[in-house]
Amino acid sequence: MLTSNTAGRSTAYYEALRAIRELNPEDWLDMLVDITNMLRSTPLLQPRHSVMELEGLGAELWKQIDVDEYIEMERAS
Repeated sequence: MLTSNTAGRSTAYYEALRAIRELNPEDWLDMLVDITNMLRSTPLLQPRHSVMELEGLGAELWKQIDVDEYIEMERAS
């Protein structure tokens, strides 16, 4: 079972995953603890995108719309 986000995974990732599958479930749990501890001690990765990138998108469309009229129309629908 692979996660849905497999794009860009390295060969090492798949080799590690294959090796992990050969372990017993107790070892999986120990490995999860170790990986969790590694993540806690690693600075968080920067998100690939920020919601702030959307700021101002479509602003030219809203310039033509009366906000109060739009809100009333939405409430009536």
